[in-house]
Amino acid sequence: MRYFSHTSSNIKDMLNVINLESIDDLFRSVPEDLKYKETLNIPRKLEELEIKKFFNENTNSTTMESFMGGGLYRHFVPEVVKQVINRGEWLTCYTPYQAEVSQGTLQSIFEFQTVIASIYGSEVANASMYDCGTAIVEGILMSMRITKRDIVVIPENIHPEYLHICKTYSRMCEFKVIKTPFTNSSGKIDMEKLESILSSHKVSSILYQYPNFLGQLENQEELINMAHKYGALSITINPEPLIFGICKPPGLLNSDIVVGEGVGFCPFTGLGSPSLGLFATKKKFLRFLPGRLVGITHDKKGKKCFVLTLATREQHIRRDRATSNICTNNNLNALACLITLSLYGKSGFYEISKQNIIKNIYFRKQIKLGNKVTVKYDNSNFNETVIEFKNRSDLKTFINTMKQKNMHVGVDLYNFFVNLNKHLLICITELNSIEDINTIIKELI
Repeated sequence: MRYFSHTSSNIKDMLNVINLESIDDLFRSVPEDLKYKETLNIPRKLEELEIKKFFNENTNSTTMESFMGGGLYRHFVPEVVKQVINRGEWLTCYTPYQAEVSQGTLQSIFEFQTVIASIYGSEVANASMYDCGTAIVEGILMSMRITKRDIVVIPENIHPEYLHICKTYSRMCEFKVIKTPFTNSSGKIDMEKLESILSSHKVSSILYQYPNFLGQLENQEELINMAHKYGALSITINPEPLIFGICKPPGLLNSDIVVGEGVGFCPFTGLGSPSLGLFATKKKFLRFLPGRLVGITHDKKGKKCFVLTLATREQHIRRDRATSNICTNNNLNALACLITLSLYGKSGFYEISKQNIIKNIYFRKQIKLGNKVTVKYDNSNFNETVIEFKNRSDLKTFINTMKQKNMHVGVDLYNFFVNLNKHLLICITELNSIEDINTIIKELI
């Protein structure tokens, strides 16, 4: 779907330039008998999401509704974003080596850093992270540079793929991973076992995911304070930044490093698409930061300009002194994310967050009225809910039934946790209509 901003006046001026009276004149070469002359039955005054849904339902579109999350969360991206990122002064993914000819790219990176730091409540944010998974490793390596320790504690309720990435890097980057369990009753980190590990090892950093892979909101303040009590840094993993439209961000709770995933605010979310890692920290750790930083200054004529302030990468300095080997610029996704968040504004960011919570509360309340499934870990959720079926056969039947209704209804947790073989992780965002949510509810009660 394309976005066109032309007003009636714009259209008239363009037609005058090519000496035509109306838009219909542009199609004079089309035979009259092939033209559709009836009035299209298009409803008026629909919002963008409603318009897209209308055309999907009234064409041969095979688009399936998605209720899948598990680390990748689709959000409303206005159609205008695709058009704005095509502007020449921004349309590049390459490193802005020459500041004098890269002001557009540098400005977009600077604004992106500012927005991410604001969302996470942190003092500084960088650019150039590939995705959340590798950003986690960069956070671990940064914590090792700061603390001079090499043991990392990772809870088992973070995304299992993030855990695999950490283990893969640990072999060559020489850090040790200690896993800590979560409780079966709450789905949250077992704090007693965590403290037992901390008291017996010199730990570099403690990781926690917020919301965690099971959709639960950990006690951030307690985890951060426990890390600092034992001389470790806290690393917050946040695959769903929208949570901080409602909840207090980790930076304001004194978290040392925050990493996240921003691709949900880009218009090209899908299998095989690039991701967008987010990274924020405290100002006192600036020199340990991976990637790059763009700053703002004034030239000799007093004109405001943007410059590459910090680039401690092996492209810029000796490899043995580099804090990262990230050697490209993920700016196209960062730009798309920035424009989306700018269009939301603070009030829009809050309203969309609220929609996620309200819809999920409604969903959980409704399925509790039946007896086919049980809501698991019903403590503190944002936009994901774990539901437990009576047996695995019922779960598989439900998934297949909903596929016949053009719906992908969630993540089968058996793929990640053997003991959760009857459990489904369902994600509901602002993109899921009440009608579609009710379709699922009818199958579950």
